[in-house]
Amino acid sequence: MKSALLSFLGIGALLLGLGGIWIWLLATSDPLNQPIATAAPWPIACTTRGCITTMDWDRHVKLRQSFAATVNEEVPEANKVLTTILRQHIAHYAQLRSPVTLADAQRYRQDILNLKSEVDVKRLTGLTVSDYDHYVVLPFLEQESLRQFRQAETTDDLYQKLAKERKVFLLLWQYKWDTGKGMVVKK
Repeated sequence: MKSALLSFLGIGALLLGLGGIWIWLLATSDPLNQPIATAAPWPIACTTRGCITTMDWDRHVKLRQSFAATVNEEVPEANKVLTTILRQHIAHYAQLRSPVTLADAQRYRQDILNLKSEVDVKRLTGLTVSDYDHYVVLPFLEQESLRQFRQAETTDDLYQKLAKERKVFLLLWQYKWDTGKGMVVKK
């Protein structure tokens, strides 16, 4: 009985500690620059179809930094990258008549973009072929398929419609999900 109580108290203290760290991370002004941010998949934004974590956000920031360095552009602000991830998440889980596959993304990259070799993709984007197909081409094709299916004029129109239909819980305290625009904005 005594060992069960000690185990229960130990687990409770651990959960309270983890919860405290998570709340602290959500409240910091720059969560991704905290050492603990990528130590675990801390949820930062959720929909009814799942959550975006600090690890997802960090991966996309690094991909955008790599791409920006390759094409000599400025790295977008963290909230812009978070907007992209949330939009991709919403589009991915939106109902499509014919879902887009990774094979479609590979064909699009090779046949339309004429990027066939790993060397060309790495030189032009700073990404591996696999990362480029998964994080750039596939979300683009899903978005365009959904935009055409929903008969939206622009991608902004599409995400404004989707934002009104889907509930997004943005847990970071310094940002909010603007339902009218379908984007993450600073508070």
